[in-house]
Amino acid sequence: MNIFSGAACAAALRKIAAGDMSGRELIYEKMGRQIYTFALGILGSEAEAEDVMQETFLRIMDHAGTWRGGQARAWIMAITRNLALERLRGRRAFEGSVRDDGYFPPDRIEKDDIERALDSVSRDDRQIVLLRAVHRFKYSEISKITGYSEEAARKRYVRAIEKMRKTLKGEHDNERTKENKG
Repeated sequence: MNIFSGAACAAALRKIAAGDMSGRELIYEKMGRQIYTFALGILGSEAEAEDVMQETFLRIMDHAGTWRGGQARAWIMAITRNLALERLRGRRAFEGSVRDDGYFPPDRIEKDDIERALDSVSRDDRQIVLLRAVHRFKYSEISKITGYSEEAARKRYVRAIEKMRKTLKGEHDNERTKENKG
């Protein structure tokens, strides 16, 4: 897997700040899918995740000159998180239903199980799980993105994974009970 290093991301941000659009293309190529899936994990809507991804790149273009060092990937993901949360707060009518568009197709049982497991944890914990397990961010980067300390992020991740395992195990046990009765 080709990981986009923090140094390469920082160099791309400096290019953007200097007006060189090749930096934007590099970030889009290396982080576009990651930005999209992170926004999707927060919003549950493919269309809104695409909008947030585009808004993230607009913010990067507008504010690359304000980035003052530090973890460039975490800075970009924090922009994504903030935009997604702003959008989520804006849809108060859907507040209780993060997954309202059938993101995972019903014929993919494994994905439905994962979806239910993710839904069993809080929105903040889901973000931490997605950042760590899916996007492979370090706890130091997750700390910068979410505002939790590294230790708090680590504890929240471990607890969320355990709760998700229990949710999946409970569903698996329920299915076996149904099969035995049938």
